Amino acid sequence: MTDQERSWAFLSLGTWAVVGLETPAPVISDEVYEARYGNEGGAEGRNILASNITGLRIVQQCREKWMKEDGGDLPWDGVVRGCLEAPRFGSLIKVDDPVFAAVHPDMPRVIAESCARKGITPPSGRGETARCIYESLALKFRRRLEQLEAFSGKRIELLHMVGGGTQNSSLCQWTADATGVPVVAGPVETTVAGNLIMQLKGTGEIGGLKDGREIIARSSETRSHIPRDSAEWDEAYAKYRELFG
Repeated sequence: MTDQERSWAFLSLGTWAVVGLETPAPVISDEVYEARYGNEGGAEGRNILASNITGLRIVQQCREKWMKEDGGDLPWDGVVRGCLEAPRFGSLIKVDDPVFAAVHPDMPRVIAESCARKGITPPSGRGETARCIYESLALKFRRRLEQLEAFSGKRIELLHMVGGGTQNSSLCQWTADATGVPVVAGPVETTVAGNLIMQLKGTGEIGGLKDGREIIARSSETRSHIPRDSAEWDEAYAKYRELFG
């Protein structure tokens, strides 16, 4: 079975994150509305059931604060390296809390205060702060996929992660681990690729969306991430649901 034949969802990950899947028709219910999902028109008459949440904006603001403290640049691989050296599941935050969508001059302090309000030990230092954000994102993605399955009646067998955030291979792996769903990460420049294949369809050079997606799959660099460490992530997710519902 090819990736296109499997039941899949998508996660576009950048400053903001969009999680969703294609459905034959709009999915409308009180539960969908209360969970803050929307229905959008997609290519070839398809419907996209999706939710927008705060993505890497939180760690981006932390990095800005840290660079000001250092008086220079802080490469992203340095942020990720520090994160990998920190203890697992030390702190958690609700990434879509409105407080994290605002601009803050000291986002690490906002994170620490959010943890304290929930009775969670705040992260100590940059590595623990970054790990808190990334692990909390992965657990939020799991919650969103569970909701998509419930709303659509479809079992998600594959998650396509696209956008600039997929350059963080650790976060892609943690997303696979947290959700229990295999992840295909890439391409990075998804908007450009999507625009191109719709122009090719418009000029008659390809037959449709299916052909375009096959071209993108053959032409793009992608990475596969198979779920692992499920017991640890299940335990962390139970804690996450207890804290944030």
